[in-house]
Amino acid sequence: MLTLIVLAVALQQAPAPTAGTTPPAAPAPATTPAPAPRRPAPAGPTTVDLRVTDRSGKPAPFAHVVAEGPSSRDGVADASGLITFRSLTAGTYRVRAEAEGFIALEKEVTVRGAMPAVEFALSSAPSAPRPDSAPPAAPAPAPVAPALVVRPGEPRVVSLLDVAENSLGGKEAVRTVPVGCSGLSRSQLLVVRDTLAGDARPDADDMLYVIAGEASITLAGKTQSITSGWFSIVPRGMSRTVVRRGKNPLILLSMVSGPSCEP
Repeated sequence: MLTLIVLAVALQQAPAPTAGTTPPAAPAPATTPAPAPRRPAPAGPTTVDLRVTDRSGKPAPFAHVVAEGPSSRDGVADASGLITFRSLTAGTYRVRAEAEGFIALEKEVTVRGAMPAVEFALSSAPSAPRPDSAPPAAPAPAPVAPALVVRPGEPRVVSLLDVAENSLGGKEAVRTVPVGCSGLSRSQLLVVRDTLAGDARPDADDMLYVIAGEASITLAGKTQSITSGWFSIVPRGMSRTVVRRGKNPLILLSMVSGPSCEP
């Protein structure tokens, strides 16, 4: 009975809800904002080691190395082929390595953070030709012979019969009477009473014309009888022998052509 009385009193004290109203909503629990993503810190200066070797891996000492990119470096490797470039800005570099006796090598290197040594393996340069395989030297030009001065002689018009008649005196085996000389030709009258022998002349041709008398001429191993009106050519380098026949002297006109004639 007491319980019913307490319940009735409680119902009388609680206010009745008003029609058309909504009870207040409970407050939403507080939320913590998500942290912003962290950006990576910019890369700082980098130290890069470069090693220059030959194709077999042996060091190429004192190689010259040049790096061009966001920054530039230039240096010479030590005796072990190692060179260090410090404080390089990150980025792409064009690096060239060259050493005496090797073909230069160029490559692209990307620098970022800690990185292993960059290797450059150079190929040997072709060896220079040995002296014994050099092309033969051009032959020296042949010396130029000085120009031959040909001097003209005095003009002459003579009667060979008169000259021959005036030359019959004397007892010589062969008498020579000059007739004329000009340029490269010399003319003379020969009065032969015995034998006219002559060695070969390497620089002159001799032409013989029989004016009077009889003889035999041996030329190139052949002997020929000749009389007045016969003509013979003795080429340079060939000997000849003329033997008089009969009682009268042999009279020849000799025309020598070759050496310069001094009148």
